[in-house]
Amino acid sequence: MNRRLMLSIPAAMMLCACALTRTGYLHPVKGPLSTQQPPPVYAATASGILSGEITVKLPDGEICKGSWAFVPGSSPGSALAPAWDVVYGSGFYVSNVLGSKLYAHSGLSGDRGTHLELEIYKASNTERDPLLGVAQDQDGNIFKVSF
Repeated sequence: MNRRLMLSIPAAMMLCACALTRTGYLHPVKGPLSTQQPPPVYAATASGILSGEITVKLPDGEICKGSWAFVPGSSPGSALAPAWDVVYGSGFYVSNVLGSKLYAHSGLSGDRGTHLELEIYKASNTERDPLLGVAQDQDGNIFKVSF
């Protein structure tokens, strides 16, 4: 078996923390939704190990769905690179996410026209490191993603 694939499988499993289904949340940190009091929180469900599906339920009942896939290393051209820095601090994307082996991306489409781009990352394949993420919608809202 290819050595790269052998290394990718445990990394991807840790990205999902060895669970087939995880529950998470999207919290708005910048954009129109972040100014609402209280700001809306989106519930998310992710399934799979090396790849899978993500479903996000918006407060108005809209359902956004999409597939996610383990990507061996984020690229410098990531559309969400600025979002990482907004959520986690200046330089976070370049210092932590860029080139990470524990990185996944998803594009989600809603049944009422909402589109979300979502990325998740884990610093290492140990239990103590959290799964971090960001998302952005077409209206300029940036979200902190937690699973």
